[in-house]
Amino acid sequence: DLLARLGRVPDGEMYRTFNMGIGMVIVAAASDAGAIRAHLERQKMKHYDIGKIVEGDRSVSIGPG
Repeated sequence: DLLARLGRVPDGEMYRTFNMGIGMVIVAAASDAGAIRAHLERQKMKHYDIGKIVEGDRSVSIGPG
């Protein structure tokens, strides 16, 4: 919030540039998702599906979709 406010950085730029609190991100093929989830569960690690990469116009969409 401090960087955004003092730098007058728009939300879109903040999300494009900074992690915004997500933490570690694993990018993997959809076919590997089940094995990755199972491994994280065995390690008792919280995990969430947060999005997908799709072919498009190189834009970023934030929110339900």
